[in-house]
Amino acid sequence: MDMTANPSTSLDQLDAMLASGTLSKDDYETLSAAMAAKAAKRGEPEPGVPARPTLRKSWSNRQLGGVCAGLGEWMGIEARPIRVGFILALLLTGGSAILVYLVLYSVLPWKETERDQVTRFSFRFAGTIFGLWLVLQCVIHFWASKLAHLFSHSGMRLPYSSRVAIELGQQNWVGIALQVCVLTVIAIVYSMIPVTSPLRRFVAGAVCGALILIMLVFVLGSISAIYTLGVKIR
Repeated sequence: MDMTANPSTSLDQLDAMLASGTLSKDDYETLSAAMAAKAAKRGEPEPGVPARPTLRKSWSNRQLGGVCAGLGEWMGIEARPIRVGFILALLLTGGSAILVYLVLYSVLPWKETERDQVTRFSFRFAGTIFGLWLVLQCVIHFWASKLAHLFSHSGMRLPYSSRVAIELGQQNWVGIALQVCVLTVIAIVYSMIPVTSPLRRFVAGAVCGALILIMLVFVLGSISAIYTLGVKIR
């Protein structure tokens, strides 16, 4: 029988043999040292020594994406100090520390025992906010061009809100790309939130509500500006 084939099982067998008197203490120590040396050579933990957990994201203990929970399990400490440290890092770096979190979230795999529980990227939410954003862009461009045309022929000065609408309607590619990046980050963060968490519904309502509210403000403001223009012309 190969006593080093399975270090943990072989050590139990040696303990049993030592207890029964089949194996002497000197032989027990010699065989234990031999198994430890062979395990170290293969990169395995020594017999009787628990293996250090591999760095993984934790789905069951997560508050957001499971990165801090996974770091805590890997380091053998609670995740709360890591979460507090991450929040402080966000405040000290002006929010740029979120990039580190997103990189770790993308690189680290989930724990093997929890992979079937993981909620994947929410394409429905991403499609909803990007759809609303596209409608908002169309609304802004339509009213901006309409206001610019009407007021340019009247010789009147545009209201401040209308000037803002026109400026937003004339965005460059940098501004549009920045908005797309922000929406993408929001969609990723939303997908990290547990499905049963109230925070998930809050984020969905806040983002969609904000896009709809901005759209209504531009439409009503533009209609008001056109109505004001008509009254003054009369």
